[in-house]
Amino acid sequence: MHQCILCGTTVSSKKRYNVRRHYFNYHESSYGRCTEEERLQIIAELKPRYIITEYVDDKDKSLLRASFVVSYNLAKAQKPLQDGEFIKTTIIDVLNSFGNEGQEMSKLVAEVPLSRRTMTRRVNAISGQLKETLIDKILECEYYSLAVDDSTYINDVAQVVIFIKFIDSDFNVAEDLLNMVPLDTEMDIFRAIEMSVQEIGGFDKLCGICMSGESTSDLKTQFQLRKIDVPFYQCLVDQEKLCAQSLQLDETMEIVMKIINKLRAPYNALNRRKSSSTKTIRGGNAVND
Repeated sequence: MHQCILCGTTVSSKKRYNVRRHYFNYHESSYGRCTEEERLQIIAELKPRYIITEYVDDKDKSLLRASFVVSYNLAKAQKPLQDGEFIKTTIIDVLNSFGNEGQEMSKLVAEVPLSRRTMTRRVNAISGQLKETLIDKILECEYYSLAVDDSTYINDVAQVVIFIKFIDSDFNVAEDLLNMVPLDTEMDIFRAIEMSVQEIGGFDKLCGICMSGESTSDLKTQFQLRKIDVPFYQCLVDQEKLCAQSLQLDETMEIVMKIINKLRAPYNALNRRKSSSTKTIRGGNAVND
């Protein structure tokens, strides 16, 4: 945990970009005109309040590291976070099968914090660190481009997915998921893109946008109205179409598409309500069809 000695706010990372952003957002107006001697005096007066006296031994570090490892593996495998306790119980039972040496290790494993709330905090910390690392890399890049895809999720929520591809001064190219934003009456595609690029320095380094569908012309018009000169590229072939051409599943896909069109078509709201409300009572338990 990294804490600002001026206001006591916790800063997510001690990297220069994060510290500078926190200072300019909250303290520039109060301390921006101080001389170097005044700054050193202020720091000397505030430092004693934040002296850390807690000692963390190797055992605590090992337990913390083990907790993060389990949280990372569960999140990567998309497994429920409450499985942490089950994993700990299983490991303890396995170690107890190896006699005295295993029992000593099982006592250490029993101290590893793997509750659902703890795992949630671990995953959030890992996610925040990955996001900060990605933002730091993008801020140091020379140019970047965006791939935008708007679609409707399975629960009828419209959303836009934004991917970014960037290159640095050494011609290293990387790409990653930048953001996924749900759309509503107050959030359109342009606002979603604008909100996503604010953290990476705005549109200055943007060199192109790739997008498919009818929304491309509307998005291009919004960029022109705001005098943002960005070339647009129309995506002609989607990955789904390429997969459909490479896999010989015509008969299966035909049946699946008929079922989807029957249930999910906009003009068939009655069928959707029927399919979602149909339940079969078996043994006193309600099971969705």
